[in-house]
Amino acid sequence: MKTFFQTKKAGFYFSFVACLLTLVSLILYTRANNQGSTVFALLGIVLAVEVVCLALSFKGFRPWMNLSMTVCAVLMAVAVVMAVSTQLDALGYAMAGLYTIDQVMPYLQFAVVSALALVIFLISSFMDYGKNN
Repeated sequence: MKTFFQTKKAGFYFSFVACLLTLVSLILYTRANNQGSTVFALLGIVLAVEVVCLALSFKGFRPWMNLSMTVCAVLMAVAVVMAVSTQLDALGYAMAGLYTIDQVMPYLQFAVVSALALVIFLISSFMDYGKNN
């Protein structure tokens, strides 16, 4: 196991962090009581693709890692945009003082974590994953 982590480069660790952030954003999205089942499904697909790719990299199979990180970044971007479109009214109401910030805070937490995961997916899609790739 020690030699496995010694042969990994920064792209592997970035993708692992993005996977954890995707899991956190999935939990935050369910906590935000949103009705967008499409966003939930997209986040689930992103998480499944990432877990499968990381599991395959443990077995030494890495030819599709760069492409899968790009696919995860695109799906994550679609999920974030779809989630933003459902919450624009609530954010506007909060800015106008009709809602309190506590009413939109779960969504804002989801948006920040998802945007961070998206950026990390984009960064990891341009990096190498192992020394013997």
